[in-house]
Parts: sequence; C-alpha cells; structure tokens
Amino acid sequence: MGSIGKRSVLVVDDSSTSRVKLSTMLEEGGYDPEAVASGQEALRTIAEREIDAVLLDVNMPGIDGYEVCRRIRHSASGGRIPIIFISADGAPVAKRRGFEAGCSDYLAKPVDRDELLARLASHLRLRDLNENLESRVLDRTKELEEANRNLNREMEERRKANAELRRFNRQLIVIRSCMEALLRCDEERGLLEEICRIIYEIGGYGFVWVGYAEDDGEKSVRPVVWQPAHNDYLLKATISWNDNEKGQGPSGAAIRTGKTRYIDDIATDERMAPWREEAARRGFHSSIGLPLIDPSGKTFGALTIYSGETRAFIPEEIRLLEELARSLAYGLVALGNRASRRAAEKKTEQTLREKEVLLQELYHRTKNNMSLITSMLRLQADDIDDARLRSAFADAENRIFAMALVHEKLFSAQDLSRIDLEEYVSQLVSGILDSYEGARGMDIGFAMESEKLSTTIDVAIPLGLILNELVTNSLKHAFVEGRVGAIRIGLRTLGDAKIRITVADDGRGLPAGFEIGKDGHLGLQLVLSLIEQIHAGIECRTEKGACWQIDFPRASRPSR
Repeated sequence: MGSIGKRSVLVVDDSSTSRVKLSTMLEEGGYDPEAVASGQEALRTIAEREIDAVLLDVNMPGIDGYEVCRRIRHSASGGRIPIIFISADGAPVAKRRGFEAGCSDYLAKPVDRDELLARLASHLRLRDLNENLESRVLDRTKELEEANRNLNREMEERRKANAELRRFNRQLIVIRSCMEALLRCDEERGLLEEICRIIYEIGGYGFVWVGYAEDDGEKSVRPVVWQPAHNDYLLKATISWNDNEKGQGPSGAAIRTGKTRYIDDIATDERMAPWREEAARRGFHSSIGLPLIDPSGKTFGALTIYSGETRAFIPEEIRLLEELARSLAYGLVALGNRASRRAAEKKTEQTLREKEVLLQELYHRTKNNMSLITSMLRLQADDIDDARLRSAFADAENRIFAMALVHEKLFSAQDLSRIDLEEYVSQLVSGILDSYEGARGMDIGFAMESEKLSTTIDVAIPLGLILNELVTNSLKHAFVEGRVGAIRIGLRTLGDAKIRITVADDGRGLPAGFEIGKDGHLGLQLVLSLIEQIHAGIECRTEKGACWQIDFPRASRPSR
C-alpha cells in the first residue's frame, strides 16, 4: 500500500509525458501513484513492496509490456494484481496479445480520465471481492473439514457397533444351525462333520477339528473330523493330553483339565512352540480348545477352533462356544447311547423316547442360547451413550426373540414341503401376544378368519417375520397402556395363484400422512424388504384402527 487509506498504483511507461499525465489522473482519483520508466524497474518494484494495481505500456525498450505482464502473473505476489494495458496500439491483435499475457483490461491512448478511474475502481473491487470470497471459502472449508472429522468419528463408532451386531448375528446363525444339525443327524460322524462345517463356513474361522482322548501310553489325541477337509495340519502335528510339551496346546490342555483353554497369539505363546511353524504356514494366529464332557464329568475329547486373527476369542464369544461344546457333547453322548441300545436291545420304543428327550433338551438349549445372545446385546447396549444405537440394540433383541419363536414353530413342521397357514399363523400370533412384554397389563384379544390354505416354507418364513413386525408394531403403538383392544387376522384366496392376509387392530390408527415407503423405522424397512423377497404387495389404511393388507403368491418364484 502507499499512503494510509490510498491504493498504490504503479505506472510503467517509457514516456515521461505519459507517466506524468497518468500519475496526475490517479492522484485526482484518490490513488497513490508511483511511476517507473521500464519493465525491469516495474518487476523490481513489485518484488520489493506491495502494489495494488499496474498501468502498463506495451511498447517499451528492453522488456515489452507483454513480457512484463507474464512475469508479474508468474511472481509470488502478482497473481491477483489488476494489470491494465495503456497503449497507443488499439488494434484487436494487440488487445488479444495483452489478454493472452494475463492483463485485466486494455485501454487505447489517449485515455479518458473518468473511464480509466472507473475501470481501475471496478477491477480493484473485483479483486477485493475475490479475496474476501477466498477467505470465506477457506473458513468454510475449515468448518467442513471439522464437520467431516466429526462425521468420520461418528461413522467409525457406528461401524464398530454394526460390526458387533454382525458378529452376534453370525454367532446366532452358527448356534441355530448347529442345533438343527443336532436334531437332524442320527449318526456320530455325520454330526461331527456337519458341526465342523457349520463352524468353519458360517462362523468364518480358519480351521475346526474334533479329537478324542486315547488311553494309550502316550495319551494321544486322535483327530476324528476336521474342516476344511483338505488341510493337512493335523497330519503333521502330534498332539497329546499328557502334561508334557506335546500336551500344552489348547486341545490337550482342555482334555487334561476339563476347562476351556485358548491361545491369543500363536506366534508368541510358548505353549504353541511344537506347532508354531506349521500353524504360521497356514495363517493360524489364535486358537481355542473346548472340552467335550460326558454326564459323569469325564472329558472324552475336545472341539478346537483356529482363527486367522490374534486375540480373536472375546469373553462373550467364548461363553457362547462353551455352550455349543456342551450341547455337542450331550448330543454325541446321546447318539452313542442310542446306538449301543439299538445294537444290544433293539428296543425301538426306548430309542424313540430318548429322541424325544433329546429334542426337548435341544429346544431348551436353543432358547437358552437365544437368551444368551439377547443378554450379550443388552450388556453391549449398556456401554453405549448414543440413544439411537441403544434403540437399535433393543430392536435387535426383540427380533432375536421373534426368530426363536419362528424357528420353534418351523421345527414342529418336521421339514414338510408345505405348511398349513391357518395353524401356522394362529400359533405364531398367539405366541407373539403371549411373549411380547408390551402386552403385559393389556387386554388384547385375537381373532382369526381363515380358509384352509397352505404355502411353501420359503414363503412361510418371511411371512412369519412380516407378521411379527406388524403385530409387534400394533402392540407398541396402537394401544395405550391398560387399554382393551383386539387384533384380527384374515386369510383368503385371490384366484388360483395368490393369498391375501389382513392384519388389523382397533387401536389409535396410523398417523396422519403416513406412507410406508417413507417411514424410516427399521421394522417397516424389514417388512418392505421381505415383501419384495416373496414378490408380494402391501397396502395400509386406517379403518377404526390400522389395517395392513398383503397379497402374496402361494409358492415362491425365483427373484429377478
């Protein structure tokens, strides 16, 4: 800047007359002019002090105006300085060269004073506006960067919470699938192969095997079944349950002590020294051995699991795997006892009674495992401050309960290809009303009108989940606490290919302007996803309460 309050303008012209004339115009316009006679002087002046604008002649000895303009534009301080060419050459070609060199404006001599001052003021205002805008953009960029950091932190927290939910869900599927295998398999090796396959494929672990304790001189552990079957790790590993170097791994220690033993880091734990090299070659980094104990308290084997991650087995997961090992041991013992009695006594009635006891015990254990998952979710939710995440965990607990109820009913169907809809829906809704905590203290009736209908299991399962969401939604929102009310279910055919099911209540009805496609609740999003899965249609309306109408095919068809 020149004098305080004035803008400094550099006049560059080899003509002293032009320099004086232009300087006078600038002074009259309230500017602080400084005049030089050559391009070299102009570049030196701009490098030494701050200049607000430049009036530049084109034709000068030494460096011409075009080159001076280019150099100013490439200098550290000249990128935004308004540069106005003032030249006797007003030809279009000269003007074009000036703008190509980077000038802000081009005036032909003789220059009109008022036009010059007006153009100069305009360019300076434009520069000020640009600088102010850049400053505001910079400030806003900093604000957005901070907001982005906060958003990334929130997304990371949600990612971790979602990862926990996915992990719990995967464990739930492993437990449920293993319980189904215990129900379905009727011989020992087939059961062990299926259990190892489920844990390996669905659980996502690196290696799973079951070994039995031998009462030989070496107290060796005999591998029975492993997954993946092509992995030769056990062919190169000598494992014992004796209290020696070969018995310090998780399998041998679990059999010897009757307690769970796990290795957080195979690479550093000395107990894994005999097998470390082979384990590392296969990508095993942690492992856990779970004892298989018969009713007398004797450990007869171990279920051993390897993971590709260090410290992969957290306390909640260990408790779940221990329950699975107890269920497996129970099933193996029951199968062994049953086979022995078949061979010795041929008593079919006794075998059937034992199977009934086994089924009842497995149903009981399935419910216990579901309760354990729910408790784990509740404990996790207690450590979360975010209200939305806590609500998500609560909804997950409710759906886990609903899944347990659905699968109990499906087990009773004995894997038939078709299910009686009237009986299935009636049992499902009655179970929801009996078990849903929100219904306590309410007098909610249930009525059903149905034709004799049936459908396939792959339609019945998503339909059961849809009914769970809609009936639960009525119990949560339709009835004020203590209110008497009713839920009605209707089932009827629509031609030869479709069935219509109606779910209605006489509660408060749907909110004004409600649109199911725009509702953000996870429950209704799940309903829409399941509706699409079974190629159904859904409508909702208020008729003395909420009424949902679903039209779906009698049998499933491939998704497009």
